[in-house]
Amino acid sequence: MSYSEAKYRAEIDGLRAIAVLSVILFHAGFKLFSGGFVGVDVFFVISGYLITSIILKEKQAGTFSILDFYERRARRILPTLFFIILLCLPFAWFVLLPDQLIDFSKSLEAVPVFVSNVLFWKNTGYFAANVTEKPLIHTWSLGIEEQYYLLFPLLITLFWRLGHRKLMLLIATILLLSLWVSEYLVHHHPSAGFFLILPRAWELLMGSVLAFLVFKKTISHEYVSFRVNQFLSLSGFLLVILSIFIFSRNTPFPGLYALMPVIGTTLIIAFSAPKTFAYQCLSNPYIVKIGLISYSAYLWHQPLFAFARVYFLEQPSEYVFVLFSGITLLFAFLTWKYIEQPFRDRTYFSRQQIFLLSTIGALFFMSIGVMGNYTKGFPERLSKYQQPLFHCSAEKNIFNENLGCFLDIEHNKDHFGSCTFESTGTKNMVLWGDSHAAHLVSGLQAIGAYHHLTQLTATSCQPILKMNFPNQPHCLDINTYVMEKIRRNPPDQVILAGRWDPHNQQWRQLKNTVEQLHKAGVHNIVIIGPAPIWDNQLPHIMARFNVPFERLPRRLKDHVEADIFLTDRDMQGAAQQWQVSYISLLSMLCNQHGCLSRLGKTPDQLMSLDEGHFTPAGSKYVASKLPHIEESLRNGPEITT
Repeated sequence: MSYSEAKYRAEIDGLRAIAVLSVILFHAGFKLFSGGFVGVDVFFVISGYLITSIILKEKQAGTFSILDFYERRARRILPTLFFIILLCLPFAWFVLLPDQLIDFSKSLEAVPVFVSNVLFWKNTGYFAANVTEKPLIHTWSLGIEEQYYLLFPLLITLFWRLGHRKLMLLIATILLLSLWVSEYLVHHHPSAGFFLILPRAWELLMGSVLAFLVFKKTISHEYVSFRVNQFLSLSGFLLVILSIFIFSRNTPFPGLYALMPVIGTTLIIAFSAPKTFAYQCLSNPYIVKIGLISYSAYLWHQPLFAFARVYFLEQPSEYVFVLFSGITLLFAFLTWKYIEQPFRDRTYFSRQQIFLLSTIGALFFMSIGVMGNYTKGFPERLSKYQQPLFHCSAEKNIFNENLGCFLDIEHNKDHFGSCTFESTGTKNMVLWGDSHAAHLVSGLQAIGAYHHLTQLTATSCQPILKMNFPNQPHCLDINTYVMEKIRRNPPDQVILAGRWDPHNQQWRQLKNTVEQLHKAGVHNIVIIGPAPIWDNQLPHIMARFNVPFERLPRRLKDHVEADIFLTDRDMQGAAQQWQVSYISLLSMLCNQHGCLSRLGKTPDQLMSLDEGHFTPAGSKYVASKLPHIEESLRNGPEITT
């Protein structure tokens, strides 16, 4: 039986609509849909179910062909994908700055051969701060699906002679192995757990196992009572909906948490019989129409959102994203009607034409990607005033090993190696925190503090004890390790610094860290408050002025996150209660005219190299203004508060 002859189920298209709308609203930044990323997991289960159902029916009928299967996948996926990427090219040229265009070029190399998930695993994280500005970040899921489409039919063909039962058991075994790998990686290597096929395969295979059970008539809404169908399909519906609203960027995902939307989707597909609540909701004609255009909508939304964010240099208002979400659906309908549908019709394009056009398109985009990388983002597009800003910001080496011990997200406490401190008869100081602690090191080195300093810092690991950081699995052990080192050999001074997020209030847990330091015999404790957080990378903001560097504003007021000042005020009050010293970087760097954005008349004198990390010059300036630290090191007396 061919794909077109398979029984159409409107509720599955309705489920696609829920999936794509949740992803769109999540990427738009609507806080209510904090778990909207699970829409991708819903898509995975649907794909696994439908593809396996088609393969089983065609294998049973003796009509299955690997070549025919790949042709259908190419017709379905590539024309719309290539068309939208083609339209992205002029926007990338005129809107993206060199470092952004380099990232985009790397995507162009990876997307046509469906390995963008591997690219993003190596180079970014799905919940990273700048990921919203990547026009093709969402293609990671296409990479997962295409890798599944490539391998799964071969697996079925190779082991078909085992029989349905043994083949299903084999697939179920792979499913469980994949789930175990997913749960392991999400706590040890979260980026790999999110982007790679092995920890994601179980979600598609859940749909595959369901397809086997339905094919063998082991599970079906036709064989159980209406009440059972109502209960199970409604349970599945609630699992999916709840995961959209209760999950967030801090949820360790996928792993076992992904069971919630995956099992929910499986229950809906299996038991949404006519007249059940789930069926009636999902088979609504308007919902179904969105489901029909869901693939195009998924492809359109992220480029529209990303280019808007880059162009406006900040998060546009919710009204803008409501408008862009509507535009997404409009464009999706047009590409569904004029691109998707014609290319899926064999009377318009033959198999040979599809494969030829696919090859040409892939080579074309990959060639452009290679050129973008080779030219380092075509910096000649910029004016003579803009180019120096990016020559400077490209050298983001402030966290190099020669500046001390700073662990990347994949590193555990054992990578600190020789980063130890001993009693030497001189004042010893420990710097403990995340990258917003590490960016102070070059400045401390410049004022002569480096010889007294032990740096124990790690990516996204604020110095908070007994706290799990879901997307930084090693933080708990790292912070415990640092505290144990301090207990064994108390230093004279401990500096606590980090990126104190005003939205999650995690900084309040510093109280426990301070108490443990006091118990360990450390009474000279300094908390360094938040640095200015820009609403975009500072070099990007400054480049938009397009004037000689010496004419750029020394202070910026409109591009600083406002909530950070409330956090600074609250932290200062808490530090007084905890009887520790507090240094307000905002008081040091900001006044009624704004926050300091540049120091001198050359590009290397910018304060920040991105949204908040200091440049070496910025770090040196800040360190020279740290009176407590400098005085305690040079003059000897401890700080009292």
